[in-house]
Amino acid sequence: MIKKILIANRGEIACRIARTARELGICTVAPYLAEDQISGMEEWVDVLVPVKIGKNEISPYLNGQFLVNLALTQGCDSIHPGYGYLSENPDFSALVSKSGLIFMGPSAEAIKSMADKITAKKIMNAAQVPVAPSMEVMCDDQGNILNYSELETCEFPVMIKAAYGGGGRGMRWVESKNEFKDSLEAAAGEAFRHFSSAKIYVEKAIPTARHIEIQFARDRFGGSCHMFARDCSVQRRHQKVIEEAPATGVHPEVLEAMYQATLNVAQIIEYVGVGTVEFLLAPDESFYFLEMNTRLQVEHGITELITGLDLIRWQINLAEGQKLPLCQEQIIMRGHAIEARVYAEAPEKNFLPSPGYIEKFLLPEEGLGSSNTIRVDHSFGHGVRHGPVSERFDPLIAKVMAFGNSRDEALRKLQRALKETQIWGVENNLSYLESIHKNEQFQNQEIHNQWLEKYHGALTHKHSMEYAEFDASAIAAILAVTTEKSENYRPRFFIDRLRDGFGRSYKINLRGPKKNELIPMGLTEFPGEHFEVTHGEEKSKFQCRFLRSGVMKFIHDVTGKSLEVGFYRKNNVLYLNVGGQRDYFEMVAPGSKDENLEVLDGLIRMPLDGTVTQIYEENNAPVEMGQKLVTVEAMKMEHVLKASKKGRIEGLNLTIGTTLRRGDLICHITD
Repeated sequence: MIKKILIANRGEIACRIARTARELGICTVAPYLAEDQISGMEEWVDVLVPVKIGKNEISPYLNGQFLVNLALTQGCDSIHPGYGYLSENPDFSALVSKSGLIFMGPSAEAIKSMADKITAKKIMNAAQVPVAPSMEVMCDDQGNILNYSELETCEFPVMIKAAYGGGGRGMRWVESKNEFKDSLEAAAGEAFRHFSSAKIYVEKAIPTARHIEIQFARDRFGGSCHMFARDCSVQRRHQKVIEEAPATGVHPEVLEAMYQATLNVAQIIEYVGVGTVEFLLAPDESFYFLEMNTRLQVEHGITELITGLDLIRWQINLAEGQKLPLCQEQIIMRGHAIEARVYAEAPEKNFLPSPGYIEKFLLPEEGLGSSNTIRVDHSFGHGVRHGPVSERFDPLIAKVMAFGNSRDEALRKLQRALKETQIWGVENNLSYLESIHKNEQFQNQEIHNQWLEKYHGALTHKHSMEYAEFDASAIAAILAVTTEKSENYRPRFFIDRLRDGFGRSYKINLRGPKKNELIPMGLTEFPGEHFEVTHGEEKSKFQCRFLRSGVMKFIHDVTGKSLEVGFYRKNNVLYLNVGGQRDYFEMVAPGSKDENLEVLDGLIRMPLDGTVTQIYEENNAPVEMGQKLVTVEAMKMEHVLKASKKGRIEGLNLTIGTTLRRGDLICHITD
């Protein structure tokens, strides 16, 4: 019997593992960095071990020997790797077993057979599982490509993939021969930096394919079963954004063939534990093996919602050597579940990560209780949720899931849950997720693995508000007054203030999302929680009602229409969620020097916290608009900073490995 687990991971998955362990009476231990968000881990993990690392030292979550030593020191008998990091590293699995600990995953041999995707494809061929045609890229010790001329004979489009890749890194979609060589070199470089191996291969691309994956489990006695299929086609940068279970609209015979292929592969490699096999489903319903994930998946929660199972409980049972808790006939599927991944990123800026500090995180109402209709997996504790989003890690904040008796019902519930979710302090993709779920093609399931890229522009476009009379600046003016003496809004103060100050007038300057746009506003309070707002010759009247912390309802006096508004104020900045459109306003005192803001052109600043990995130009060099300047890496992604105009570089004094903060000056492009 397992009695004490070291969780070799962090964030929401560490909390998730700890919750199930506590239900089973099992003690948990986990390391954490001082900079990390641990409020949720403090609630669920029994023993937290602080870890300090130097600037250039390896992360504790990637240091296998450290994790094993910590487990032994803390008296643990097992290690759960979660997902990411070392969860699919065969050397780590072997090290854990060699140390006398139980690894909650398959054997090192099973992981190794699937870790190298080139080897995995050969195993699939032997098992008569369909695979897409591919060619291995041969490189010398310096990473130079040796069989480039042979590779050029392939038929485009193609996918370049890292043999040991994952999470979208080391992958490139290539449409034509013109971009092929640069893409090969970039993929090999990225693969080497992330996986310590530049081994890559070229695979035939399947345009407009769906991404279908099969959840399965197998015990050491040869028993196996599947938990049906998920559709994970909505992706950006080859990383999943929306997942659904079950995968609908697939012919039953095709699904059955996928199920059987999955269980056959698990048997061939003698897999023990919970895992996933991923396939690409072509428009003609032919399918091809993509990869096997020898671990728990991020999106496991939606499978739990439609089956009522606890997959982590299954992992623990199988690691203890037990038989499968249920046979195939006993696993019943009901309803439909959809998951949306909430990231700290800016979709309109090509999904640029947004590390920083979450000042306030409000869950949807049902996510606060015991409802199994809405589920939110996150790493924040109860009460006022706040904490850092570190540039060291993936920008995932939370996973919002909804369950319904049908897909339409689940979709409606998820739309409501996303609307009620509020995150203040870092840029995030909540509005983008709402746009996806409102999209007619998504609602009609007309999606594929390139759909998000194809319609990205339309999805990031800020649509006009549902009711034109609800002007965001008018709402900001009212909230600027009602929150001026309290950062944490209290309804009692709001009511008392109105009773004491009927007819009180104010002048307020707001600076909108465009930094150089100053909006002068006039505001008058009236009895009955009414306000009149003037902007130039325009006048609007609203009644305001407090709904819950950080949420107000605005009712238009003339039309009677209402709108819920989420808000958060910190110092002189007011963050708003108005009808799903998220903006912020800076409050500027009339007559202050801040009324005259100069916008300097040609300044290249760090868009996020990160590390410089490549420098393309030297100081004083001439550049054209759009020319590459430097590449920075943050939150497991690379970002190329380019010249904003034609000119000459001044002040570029960086070296590779330099760590910079958001807003730091890279250089100045002079005329």
